[in-house]
Amino acid sequence: MRLYFSFLAALAILLGVKPFAGHLQAQSAPAAPHALPGGEARAERATSSGEHWLDPRPVVDPSPDMKCAIVEWAAGSPKPSLVVVCPPEEVFAPLRLYFRLSWKRDADVPGNFQIIAEPKTIIKLHWTSQGEYQVLLPTERKKKRHPEWVNFNSLVGVFIKYQQGGS
Repeated sequence: MRLYFSFLAALAILLGVKPFAGHLQAQSAPAAPHALPGGEARAERATSSGEHWLDPRPVVDPSPDMKCAIVEWAAGSPKPSLVVVCPPEEVFAPLRLYFRLSWKRDADVPGNFQIIAEPKTIIKLHWTSQGEYQVLLPTERKKKRHPEWVNFNSLVGVFIKYQQGGS
């Protein structure tokens, strides 16, 4: 159980860092050298330099699939949004991550199929190093239902819920 909690905590940290790497690059000043003991100078690297500061292993793109469940689908204007929870409520876990996903521009919203997102439906979610989230959702296209990977490019919010004793 402690290992599972540690994994989810690390995942929460990674989610907070990874999608915003491009924003950090745009806002960062050029690296300034820092004096080290002995008079040596060394330039710091930004997280957007391609190296991940938490883990020296190469980034897996896209990330591994996570099992999640739909909490809410708001199909209204101005932009639809999807709230998911990982892991689903039926999985025993002391920590749950809630994600609100949407799209940055109206043109990004997929219009060639209908998303059928009912609460508590089990789905899969992963993300890319470009900050896109891909969710395997039930969809309907030409009156045929089938699961389809839907791209979201805006992480509107993240909420971490801790329950003492798990579920």
